[in-house]
Amino acid sequence: MLALAQFNTCLEGRSNRAKSLKGKLAALKSLGEETQAKEVEQLLSKFYQQSRLATL
Repeated sequence: MLALAQFNTCLEGRSNRAKSLKGKLAALKSLGEETQAKEVEQLLSKFYQQSRLATL
Protein backbone atom coordinates (compact mmCIF):
# COMPACT_ATOMS: atom_id res chain seq x y z
CA MET A 1 0.00 0.00 0.00
CA LEU A 2 2.91 2.35 0.73
CA ALA A 3 4.33 1.69 -2.73
CA LEU A 4 1.02 2.70 -4.30
CA ALA A 5 1.07 6.00 -2.39
CA GLN A 6 4.64 6.67 -3.56
CA PHE A 7 3.72 6.05 -7.20
CA ASN A 8 0.77 8.42 -6.88
CA THR A 9 3.10 11.09 -5.45
CA CYS A 10 5.48 10.66 -8.40
CA LEU A 11 2.60 10.96 -10.86
CA GLU A 12 1.59 14.31 -9.36
CA GLY A 13 5.02 15.73 -10.23
CA ARG A 14 4.87 14.18 -13.71
CA SER A 15 8.57 13.35 -13.68
CA ASN A 16 9.23 9.88 -15.08
CA ARG A 17 5.50 9.44 -15.61
CA ALA A 18 5.78 6.21 -17.61
CA LYS A 19 7.98 4.58 -14.98
CA SER A 20 5.60 5.68 -12.24
CA LEU A 21 2.63 4.28 -14.13
CA LYS A 22 4.41 0.95 -14.62
CA GLY A 23 5.18 0.82 -10.91
CA LYS A 24 1.62 1.73 -10.00
CA LEU A 25 0.35 -0.98 -12.34
CA ALA A 26 2.56 -3.60 -10.68
CA ALA A 27 1.46 -2.46 -7.21
CA LEU A 28 -2.22 -2.59 -8.13
CA LYS A 29 -1.85 -6.06 -9.62
CA SER A 30 -0.05 -7.34 -6.53
CA LEU A 31 -2.86 -5.94 -4.36
CA GLY A 32 -5.46 -7.65 -6.55
CA GLU A 33 -7.00 -4.36 -7.72
CA GLU A 34 -7.73 -5.56 -11.25
CA THR A 35 -10.27 -2.85 -12.13
CA GLN A 36 -7.89 -0.03 -11.28
CA ALA A 37 -5.01 -1.92 -12.93
CA LYS A 38 -6.94 -2.05 -16.21
CA GLU A 39 -7.50 1.72 -16.05
CA VAL A 40 -3.78 2.31 -15.53
CA GLU A 41 -2.95 -0.07 -18.41
CA GLN A 42 -5.23 1.92 -20.71
CA LEU A 43 -3.62 5.18 -19.65
CA LEU A 44 -0.15 3.72 -20.11
CA SER A 45 -0.99 2.46 -23.61
CA LYS A 46 -2.22 5.93 -24.60
CA PHE A 47 0.98 7.43 -23.22
CA TYR A 48 3.10 5.20 -25.45
CA GLN A 49 0.91 5.84 -28.50
CA GLN A 50 1.41 9.59 -28.07
CA SER A 51 5.15 9.21 -27.63
CA ARG A 52 5.37 7.13 -30.83
CA LEU A 53 3.52 9.83 -32.75
CA ALA A 54 5.85 12.49 -31.41
CA THR A 55 8.90 10.65 -32.74
CA LEU A 56 7.55 10.15 -36.26
